[in-house]
Amino acid sequence: MTGELKNAFAVGLPDALFKLFVYYLHERLWLSVALQILPRPLLMKSLSWKTIAIVMTMSVAYVVTGSVDMAMKLGWVDFLLKMLTFYLHEQLWHRVIHFGKTMEQLKET
Repeated sequence: MTGELKNAFAVGLPDALFKLFVYYLHERLWLSVALQILPRPLLMKSLSWKTIAIVMTMSVAYVVTGSVDMAMKLGWVDFLLKMLTFYLHEQLWHRVIHFGKTMEQLKET
């Protein structure tokens, strides 16, 4: 957004560390039995984490930049880039790397 590397590190580093800690808490919460009986728990977990992650990115961006407008822009750019990166990563993982697949599973694809 600003094109400055120092701003990227000022937002990116605290955001990554903050998310690492919160992600751990999120995983602990989702291991509780009460949440495992929700309908479509994987979808619910994914949506809840993505919501938390966007809010965290926007919060860190606001604290660093002091601009609500910049924080909102960074939140959506972060969301779109990570969704695209995740999709490409999954395609690579399933079509090229084959990590964790048995020989029978590979023959089926």
